[in-house]
Order: sequence, then structure tokens, then C-alpha cells
Amino acid sequence: MSTFKIYKPSELPDIYKYQILAFQRIIWTEGFVGKNQNRNWITHSKDHPIHFIAVNGRKVIAHVEVVWRLLHHCNKTYKTYGLTGVLTFHDFRRQGFGRKLVEKATKYILRSDAELALFNCTDENVTFYRKGGWKPLENAPITQIGERNNPINTESTNLMIKFLSKKARRNRQDFLNFPIYFDDSTW
Repeated sequence: MSTFKIYKPSELPDIYKYQILAFQRIIWTEGFVGKNQNRNWITHSKDHPIHFIAVNGRKVIAHVEVVWRLLHHCNKTYKTYGLTGVLTFHDFRRQGFGRKLVEKATKYILRSDAELALFNCTDENVTFYRKGGWKPLENAPITQIGERNNPINTESTNLMIKFLSKKARRNRQDFLNFPIYFDDSTW
């Protein structure tokens, strides 16, 4: 029997934490190299992660995190939430667990103090996130990370976004006309 649970990082049981880390290590190998080769954290604490997981007893079925940070864009600051760490173990795919977690995480964001919600995804995942209520920002400029005077363009081409506050809705064109910049990483 599967159940859905929500945890702060300090409350996440180790049995679940290490299953999530093991899967991330396989899927997102670039996050586990160099100084992060032996990392024991799922997401940086500075991004305020909240874990949404589907479990069957002691076995993790699927995982999604909600994270947030302040985003400075076009001389304005937005409290910005996003999804990250979205994964479903292979033997549970196409059974609705990931979609249900994305829906639960999205509802959490909508009830929060977020002004804006966004994350990047690959082409093959756009349909999945659309089913969870997200829409890509069509023709959005490429997201950038690194030093502002010498940024690196991300490889993801799809910015999934929700304009939640009046300020964000009023300034929607800023997100269509100017690249979004993250200092160190996107979600």
C-alpha cells in the first residue's frame, strides 16, 4: 500500500534519504563529482527544500522537492519557488505517482507566499508537467548561471512558470524579453 508524505530535510528518515540520493547519483551524475562525489545532501539547505515522497513501507516510489529562493530579475526581486529532484523509480513509472506528487507540490506552492514559480525541464518532460498544471513560457530567453559578466547558458529549453503575484503578472514581459539569471544553479 502506497502513502504520500511530506518532510523537511531534518525530518526525512535516513532510509528514504539514501534511496533518493542513490537514484539521483544514477540520474544526475554531474551533481556527484569532484568535491560533491561523497555528498550526503539531496538539495542545498539554502534553497529551503521540502520533500514530497510516495512510499510503500520502507521503499521510496517517487520524490519531488519544492524549493525557493529570492530571484533578482530586471531590477525587481521575486520570492520564487520551484520543483526539483523529480523522480520515480522505474518499476513504479506510468502509475501516476510522479504526477500526484507534482500536483501536491504545486498546491503547496500555490498556498505559499511565492510570487513566482518556475523551473527548467527537458523537451521530453513538458507533457508530464503540463498534466500537473504547469505551462512552458513560450519563446523564453535562455536561463543563465555563473558570473553575471560571463554567464553560462543552461541546456534546458523549457522554462515552466506560474506568475502568482500581481507584481509577477504585471512584469510577465520581463521574463519574455530578458534571460533569467541564477548565481550558481537552476532547479
